[in-house]
Amino acid sequence: MDTFSSLVSNTQINYLQENIWGQNDDRTPPFESVGAVIWRCIAHVRGGFEPNIVTICKTGPYRMRNDIVGNNQMIKKVETDNVCSIVDTDLRVLASLLANQGINEVSEIEKAMEKDKGVADFFVYGADLTFVDLQEINVYDLKLMGHKPKFVYYNPSRGWR
Repeated sequence: MDTFSSLVSNTQINYLQENIWGQNDDRTPPFESVGAVIWRCIAHVRGGFEPNIVTICKTGPYRMRNDIVGNNQMIKKVETDNVCSIVDTDLRVLASLLANQGINEVSEIEKAMEKDKGVADFFVYGADLTFVDLQEINVYDLKLMGHKPKFVYYNPSRGWR
């Protein structure tokens, strides 16, 4: 397993969105569009092994505005049929799959938690490829033992500081 992080500017996102969708206003969110490009690139590089299962981890749609990190994430599994080649699939189709398709895995995690009476800790590992969206996390309101941070900085290659 390996981790990859990168910073993408708004200008780069706009350029990417226009290349995928053209002048169409009916676009998928930026996270899913970037995910589609990475998904197809990984499939291309890996040659004989195309990741047909993608796990998406992002902030749930029903979270409270002041939530930081908790048990309200959306974790879903997006699976393609093995008939289509990811490399040959249009980016619009891949982005739409990431945005609009998938099986919600949260209920399975909740069942396992109930079975262990809520004492177990869980780590989420995607089957083939996992995308984690951190753009909605409010780190400035994070409290540790009642104290807020004086300074928050994030560098993808070094992690949270």
